[in-house]
Amino acid sequence: ESYCYTGEILLEHRIPIEQIRRLLSHKLSSHAFASLYLWRNYLGLKLCLGDAFFTAKTKIHGENAWLFPCGEEKEKERFIEMRLEEDDFFLCYLGEEDKIFLETRFPGRFRIWEEEASAEYLYDRKEYETISGGRFSNMRKQIRHLQKEHALEIRRLGDENLNLAWEMLHESVWETKALDVAKDALAHRKELDISGILTFVDGKARSLVMGFPLTHDTLDGCLDCSDTSVRGLSYYGKREFFLASKAQYRYLNAEEDLGIPGLRMMKRHMSPVGKNRTWNAKNIRG
Repeated sequence: ESYCYTGEILLEHRIPIEQIRRLLSHKLSSHAFASLYLWRNYLGLKLCLGDAFFTAKTKIHGENAWLFPCGEEKEKERFIEMRLEEDDFFLCYLGEEDKIFLETRFPGRFRIWEEEASAEYLYDRKEYETISGGRFSNMRKQIRHLQKEHALEIRRLGDENLNLAWEMLHESVWETKALDVAKDALAHRKELDISGILTFVDGKARSLVMGFPLTHDTLDGCLDCSDTSVRGLSYYGKREFFLASKAQYRYLNAEEDLGIPGLRMMKRHMSPVGKNRTWNAKNIRG
């Protein structure tokens, strides 16, 4: 577009994107700069950034698929109008207000459906301080088993133990692309305002959980690199990361489950208090 930057997502874009997102109280993790930057290669993202709005093209849903634009209403409307007659124009990561925007401004022009796989799970700090009650029985059982069977130590991620975090990632059996995301988060943690904790199991670093501030009261848990052979470690690391954060963060956004059965089951066992629901939309032509 002639009226905006279109191209690679660079670290220098963090300030303008976050200014737009926070001015509008946008709460989806999908649109946070840290998320866009970390997943730019995995999702094939190309940024479109104007003075008062931004979006990103993604290859995941085809050649003409975009994140729903975030910004001033007239700019969002202009962006969508420009593409109404294009083939396979697809919008993803719509929040509820975005769905209403499309239905109101472009009635009958889009097929809209809820996308459960990209809904973001939300957890409450007060509940995580105690993890009491039947809802937490599975999670509590696994954490207690872990604590009984192993010597555990939590250390905040910092310059003094960064080498241990790198060693742990290099020893990982993660999918290559996902591992690249984790390495990017570690390499640019300061520029992206990412914090983290390392969990040592019997003296060895076996888990790295990282995240960033999403809104004034919500922390985003963007990455969990835990040794899956250690039962309960992922639950333990996520909880410790959440509770080690500043008290202002009442909620933890654990992001989406991607429709992966095991991941969905784990996030449900963590007992969310709610979700950021999301929708997809595709233009209707003719």
